[in-house]
Amino acid sequence: MSLFSPTTVGDVDVRNRVSLAPMTRLRASADGVPGHLIATYYAQRAGIGLLVTEGVFPSAESRAYPGQPGIVTDAQAAGWAKVADAVHAEGGAVFMQLILQDREGVVTGVGAGAGASGE
Repeated sequence: MSLFSPTTVGDVDVRNRVSLAPMTRLRASADGVPGHLIATYYAQRAGIGLLVTEGVFPSAESRAYPGQPGIVTDAQAAGWAKVADAVHAEGGAVFMQLILQDREGVVTGVGAGAGASGE
């Protein structure tokens, strides 16, 4: 077994044992939709065995930062489908990391109580 030999993570076959750790990119649109820039970023790294996305908010109330992508609306889900398609087209596997707003989001007023744009 080597670092570059294929393996399986759950039910997903990955091309090697290298992983891209999640990094906060904050490049989604104002309404949390991941766009072309995010799809390109992950597709360019598809040669890494396992990609873990930046923190994605699963409810409007759990949004922590402006520019953070979500998975709440149909538009956000469609954006992530394009990201996954781009990664899969390059032979990669991608896993979504869900993240919830913490105290910082409450203090800065980014969650749904402050409006979807964080204003």
